[in-house]
Amino acid sequence: MNFAFLGSGEYPPIFFIGAPRTGSTLMIQVITDSFDVGYLTNNHCRWFGMPALYEKFYPKSSKVKKSSDYKSNKGVAKGNHAPAECGEWWYRFFTREPAYTPLKKMDIKKMVRFRCSVLSMMGAFKKPIVFKNLYASFRIQVINKCFPNALYIITNRNEIANAHSLLKTRLELTGSYDKWWSMPPPNVSDLIKLAGHEQVVEQIRAIKMIINKDLKYCGIKSSSIFEISYENFCDNPSLIIDEFEKFLDFNGVKVRRRDQIPLTFQKSDKIQINKKVYEEMKSYAENN
Repeated sequence: MNFAFLGSGEYPPIFFIGAPRTGSTLMIQVITDSFDVGYLTNNHCRWFGMPALYEKFYPKSSKVKKSSDYKSNKGVAKGNHAPAECGEWWYRFFTREPAYTPLKKMDIKKMVRFRCSVLSMMGAFKKPIVFKNLYASFRIQVINKCFPNALYIITNRNEIANAHSLLKTRLELTGSYDKWWSMPPPNVSDLIKLAGHEQVVEQIRAIKMIINKDLKYCGIKSSSIFEISYENFCDNPSLIIDEFEKFLDFNGVKVRRRDQIPLTFQKSDKIQINKKVYEEMKSYAENN
């Protein structure tokens, strides 16, 4: 089905994709500090059934944003005007389970509503919109069908550091390294049979495989994809932001630069989980 009959927005929507714990929250905090772009805030998420209406009634809310403190907890940043994943808005259009939605499973009526919701937000914001919910990694085929002009930001992180962060988060939220947390890929039923330290490595790899496969399947051009390394971003965020501005400009997206951002962000190199579990995870990642 061609959704062009619904009209087209002035700007291409921009979607974050990548594995969890790859720094996407920090990245969107910096991007929304650096550029005059639209994004879903915690305030919008309270109106998840009508975020465009909220923006229309309270347009000044997008202009009162203070510079971020660059803090977050498991992807959640505090403050009414802080960027938010807004899962409830997404679940208006996509199923909670299974998380992966290929084109053949697309619900056309819901996708019409999805496109209309995004377009109505574009009309309310009157600026490009950046969406930060990494479950979009499992919805690339459908997003591309609804928005063939969409742009994508892929977040990457060193695999061992990424797996370490996932294990730490699992322990904090579930009390166990073995209990699944966040973004179950289609092969999750096989992955949960593995030990926890193996699960997280394979989770990262499965998500990356899906992203690469679906980008290729959809024929999405490399010029529509901007990759960010978490390590490089922390070392020199201004350089990455400069490159991102060129990426937007190349794709015809003109945005106004604004706030200054920190020169660097600290990366934690300290092992924060059981050392035996860490070594088992590291060995598995390096040898499999």
